[in-house]
Amino acid sequence: MNCDPQNIFSLCSLNAQSLHAKFTEIKNFIHTLNVDHQVLDILTISESWVKDFSLYNIDNYNLFGSSRPSGRGGGTAIYIHNSSTAKQVNNPIFFVPNIFEATVLEGNLKGKFKFLLVSIYRPNNHELLSTGAQIEEFLLQLEICLNFLDNKKKPVIFAGDFNLDLLKSNDVNDSSTKLLELFMIFGYIQTISKATRITNNSFSII
Repeated sequence: MNCDPQNIFSLCSLNAQSLHAKFTEIKNFIHTLNVDHQVLDILTISESWVKDFSLYNIDNYNLFGSSRPSGRGGGTAIYIHNSSTAKQVNNPIFFVPNIFEATVLEGNLKGKFKFLLVSIYRPNNHELLSTGAQIEEFLLQLEICLNFLDNKKKPVIFAGDFNLDLLKSNDVNDSSTKLLELFMIFGYIQTISKATRITNNSFSII
């Protein structure tokens, strides 16, 4: 990726576990940043739990989202500041309910930097598949999507919740290693190296 200063932007990724429940907090967070003249360019949401995204607009941002056709939970969304332009890339390969759930945008950052952005969520509570089978199905679908995006010939950014602890990727038998290896085949680099989920008893990058 070109690191020219004009291509630098801010991105935050959040597992909301209900955009409706966290909507006021998210609006306040964005407002606080903007008041301090630190505009948040992009916010990706996993586990949006939303069917009607028109109810969750935020001033100066465009909202794009994908949701499960039935049932509760899951879903992904992206807020992008209106100083940039974007359109959603719609393709059934990006959303397999309860297996692989993503929202994909083709964006132009402030008229200077064209890119693709993927807000992604890997559920881990399929009613019929084992944990291992869910991961295998997810990785197969991810490879299909990576092939599709590769043909776009633009920089691609993934952000979201994979429900795989990337801190365990030094274990060759761990599923997180398979995930990173797949991304590496297509030339991606993992940029987050510090724990993103911290509790009193554990820490992880998922």
